[in-house]
Amino acid sequence: MYKIKDYTHIHYYGKNGIINKSLIISEPELYFLRKFKYPKNKENVLEDIHNDYPDFRLIELKRILNLFERKFKKLNILEYSNKNSKTILIESGKRKYFFPSSLTLEISQKCPLNCIHCYNNCSLFGTDIEYNIIDKIIELFSNKVYEITISGGEPFLHKNLNNIVKKLSNKFKLNLLTTGFLDISYNYKILNFFDDIQISLYSYNEEKHDDFTKKNGSWNKTMNFIKLLNDIGLIDKITISTIITPQNINELEDFIRTLIKLNIKKLSLGTLSKSGRATLLEKEYFFDWNDYYKIHKKLDNLKNKFKNKIIINTVEIDKGNSTMFFEDFKLNCFAGTLDFVIGTDGYIKPCVFFPGNIFSEVNILELREEDFKVPIFNKNLEKNMEIWRNTLKDKKINPDEICESVGYYYKKGDNNEHYIENTEETSYNK
Repeated sequence: MYKIKDYTHIHYYGKNGIINKSLIISEPELYFLRKFKYPKNKENVLEDIHNDYPDFRLIELKRILNLFERKFKKLNILEYSNKNSKTILIESGKRKYFFPSSLTLEISQKCPLNCIHCYNNCSLFGTDIEYNIIDKIIELFSNKVYEITISGGEPFLHKNLNNIVKKLSNKFKLNLLTTGFLDISYNYKILNFFDDIQISLYSYNEEKHDDFTKKNGSWNKTMNFIKLLNDIGLIDKITISTIITPQNINELEDFIRTLIKLNIKKLSLGTLSKSGRATLLEKEYFFDWNDYYKIHKKLDNLKNKFKNKIIINTVEIDKGNSTMFFEDFKLNCFAGTLDFVIGTDGYIKPCVFFPGNIFSEVNILELREEDFKVPIFNKNLEKNMEIWRNTLKDKKINPDEICESVGYYYKKGDNNEHYIENTEETSYNK
């Protein structure tokens, strides 16, 4: 007998299903897959399908079912089971609606650091999100959005963080994105509400990290935060988040070895986006389009080298390198489709790197469920992307310096063929 593998996540998006945020399946495939919520042999499933569609010839249904079974066993979504127990299935979204799967919720613009790359230009004098926005998120997105990442600024500077977290945790899987700068030993129990705790650490070298954050002593405070999580038994929840640049990529292996010594099991890598404070940085901090093949090659080598010791997540770098998308995904990533960002004022934009003055057209307080019968950003996306392009041009910013997906979007629109010299040897892939 076969059933869907436990903890498979299906997000319903329009007529399609998104499996584990990595595979789009069609409406017929979704129908077949749901037949395996309980362990069943093919004969039982075939009988169920034939009862639903009696006009189809049995031999044709059997052929289709065999193709489906082979595909989804190979994808490790169907598994053999001799237990008659229902699959522990994670479901989100709503069929024929276009709800996101994930939200990034910026609950505070306050931050004790002055990081050179901050897209929000955060400071100690930023704004905080109000409770009515939290209530609206629960009303609108319960049972539809799967997970929310609590972000900032620094979330621990919001005076009502505990109440917000406890309220949201009843409805959503929660993740945390923090600088790790503040001493929260008095409030450590709130960390138990999060599935993943992402901590920003920019170097294994104290001086280089402090130079990145423009705050002396920040490296030591972040290391103390990591030690606290280790002491209270939450070390496995930690994901270290860092930025790779042309200046530090050759130090990445030493950085990984340092994390392994700290018992860190997960590392998330990103590149700089020329937005916010990072617009003031020199060109040497940024990769261009031609670099991405070399970066992917180096990271694949490191993933393989340390695969038994640490999980290296490169989603933020791989965005423009994916082939998972279909017509509703206007960008070559999840921005504005499966991922939304909600600011402290309640305005929604596709991605943290997208400027709010251009893309934040919709406030969550004004939305109803019926508004999600269409992808809410697609209507004006092309117009807004063109406005942004002109803005970037005026500032002499190359779209590749925002991210690979944005660069890809404009190159695709220009019908430019882009060739990458795969054979070129550089210091990135040595």
